[in-house]
Amino acid sequence: MWFTPFGYFDDAQNHALLAGLRDVLRPGGVLLLDYLNADLLRSSLVPEDQEDRSGIRIRNRRWISGDRVEKEMTLTRLATGETRVALESVRIYEPKALEALAASEGLRFRKALGSYAGEPFEAGSPRWIGLFERPH
Repeated sequence: MWFTPFGYFDDAQNHALLAGLRDVLRPGGVLLLDYLNADLLRSSLVPEDQEDRSGIRIRNRRWISGDRVEKEMTLTRLATGETRVALESVRIYEPKALEALAASEGLRFRKALGSYAGEPFEAGSPRWIGLFERPH
C-alpha cells in the first residue's frame, strides 16, 4: 500500500483495514505499508502553498489538529472562477504505534524502510515504510 493509504479512518476502522489486509495475505505473505514520518511531518509541515497548473489554481492549507494532519485543497478554474474544495484528514501514528496496531491484528513486523530507495528508517527519513508478514 503506497503513498499514505492508511490513517484516513478512525482507529477502529484502521484496525479493521489491517485485519482485512491480513486476511488476504497467504501465510508468509508480506504487506508493505507506506506511511508518513510522523516526526518529520510535525517539524516540516508547510502550512500553505499555492501553484497554477493547466489553468487551475491549487491552494493547499495544512495544519495539525490533535492526532491528525488536516489538509484543505481549494481548486479554482482561472478562466471561470469556479471553485471546489476538498478536505483530507490523516491520523498521525508513531512508528511504534503502527507496529503495535499491526501486531494486534496478527501481523508480524519485520523492518522499516525510510524511503522508496530502500534505505533504513531514520529520524529524518522522508517516509516510514513498514514491512509486515502474516505468520505461518
